Amino acid sequence: MNTDSLAQAVGELLKERHLTLAVAESCTGGLLGAYITDIPGSSAYFEGGVIAYSYEAKTRVLNVPAGILERYGAVSPQTVTAMAKGVRRLLQTDLALAITGIAGPAGATPEKPVGLVYIALASAQGEVCRRYVWPGDRWENREWSARAALELLHEHLSPHEEEQSAVAPDKCETPPSPKPEQSEDTPLEIRRDLDAPDTAVEVEARFEKPGHPIPLAFQWRGRLLPVASIGRTWSTGQGKKIIHHYLVSTPGEAVFELTFEPATMRWRVVRGRGKPIVV
Repeated sequence: MNTDSLAQAVGELLKERHLTLAVAESCTGGLLGAYITDIPGSSAYFEGGVIAYSYEAKTRVLNVPAGILERYGAVSPQTVTAMAKGVRRLLQTDLALAITGIAGPAGATPEKPVGLVYIALASAQGEVCRRYVWPGDRWENREWSARAALELLHEHLSPHEEEQSAVAPDKCETPPSPKPEQSEDTPLEIRRDLDAPDTAVEVEARFEKPGHPIPLAFQWRGRLLPVASIGRTWSTGQGKKIIHHYLVSTPGEAVFELTFEPATMRWRVVRGRGKPIVV
């Protein structure tokens, strides 16, 4: 089901069980709360949320112990569990969800990469924590995190919730990362690329300076797709392992991420998404 349907299903289950919900968000910046309150009548079960972005907000508002933040950092199973417990106490709800992570493109460390996200659910039975490493850009990582939080809550409210057990605050489940939503009008070639990313392609490009080409068109599934516009660009790695990334759109408004590796002069399509391609 899509995110709207998932939020609707969660809301119906909460109302049926007469349960209340609160959320604590960091990297998603209120997106989870927005999904929940997009559903008419959500005030029957949703008490509110806290966007605790800084260390100070986490300690002052959510009562996350400063020692946890100093020892484990803001992006950790210990912190997200404390956030969930804190907002549940603060708003006096039956259930609480919390999210913390590194949406990108900056903020990563060797131990904590871009896309690393922890999600926790707190209830009277204890806390459940999950760990994800998303492969997207900043917006995608936030969107997938908010959806994953709704999925965790939906599982908890499902008829088999009694099988779900709490975990220690320093442990997190690492479920398979769900794929992004794919609507029926998403072009077949884009849906295939999501299933099999990192596909080598031929690209026509202009070099304005050594090692930094500007893509003009690329071959995709037997067609030459012109690049209508270039959005965000960034680089990963360093030295001979550096890779340049480009978010490009085609005339049909489909969006692709292309990568270029100067050391090998190889172009690849990492993923594609968007509206149907018109050529």
